[in-house]
Amino acid sequence: MKYLINKISIYSTLSVIGFISIIYLVMSFFLASQVTVSERNPLEQNPVDYLLEYEDVSFSPRSDDTDISLKGWFIPAEVTTDTTIIIVHGLNSNRAAGFMLPISQKLHQNGFNTLLIDLRGHGESGGDRFNGGYIERLDVLGAVDFLKSRGIPSSNVGLLGFSLGAGVVLMAAEDESDINAVVADSGFASVDDLIVQEVRRRTNLHEDIVPILIPGFTRMTKLFYGIDVDLIRPIRSAGKLEYPIFFIHGGKDERIPVDHSKRMAKASFNQDTKLWIVESIEHAGVYDDNPDFYISELVNYFSNQIAN
Repeated sequence: MKYLINKISIYSTLSVIGFISIIYLVMSFFLASQVTVSERNPLEQNPVDYLLEYEDVSFSPRSDDTDISLKGWFIPAEVTTDTTIIIVHGLNSNRAAGFMLPISQKLHQNGFNTLLIDLRGHGESGGDRFNGGYIERLDVLGAVDFLKSRGIPSSNVGLLGFSLGAGVVLMAAEDESDINAVVADSGFASVDDLIVQEVRRRTNLHEDIVPILIPGFTRMTKLFYGIDVDLIRPIRSAGKLEYPIFFIHGGKDERIPVDHSKRMAKASFNQDTKLWIVESIEHAGVYDDNPDFYISELVNYFSNQIAN
């Protein structure tokens, strides 16, 4: 009888453990399916609103097995030049949002072509998944390849990214050795630092529950969507780029704390890497705080780096 009771107890315990495991896996898969969905927003303006001539362009990601078509605007400078800045938006944004076009307009006036792109799953580009930035780097590299097809060498290309886009351009630059200019505004050092925050934002789960689910979440994103969180570390790229990087961040940024840029600047291979922090500013707000000075800093950096 005692043996039978012990056997029933073991089966009961195993059943409970199995049930909890199934619930955990289901919840982890649910999180992965929700957090990796892009929140697509429409384009609400275009270069004509800023009196800019432009060309609608389409191109493909580099070395990607998908048939995704990426969209962008190529805006030529006021004078003929090969020097081109690829501008990359943040998460759930697009090439027309916020200050993207005003910055492009001012770079145009200062002698730069600009190529504003929609990352996959954003704006008018194909795809419906957010991949954390590592796969999106192929979108930026596809933009570089598009410019090469127009006769613009990557040595004449600079990268400018905001928030998610900042991490994306850093990782893309690691794979394009001829690029010598990267500006990362409000970027993240590694995505695992932000997973808990993003899961809470998208699911409204209690803050005590989310950390418990993160190990299952990361495994599910890799298993079902091919997203390896360990690869999404722009700080590694910052340590491999041999030229000076320009980091920009607001000191009061709560979405991506300023410590991310501080850590990346410290990890940078080049001692001339620049870190510009405006203490009173929140996430991706440095341009709006002082547009003219912001543009002058960009122009100085890109002119020096691309000329070299």
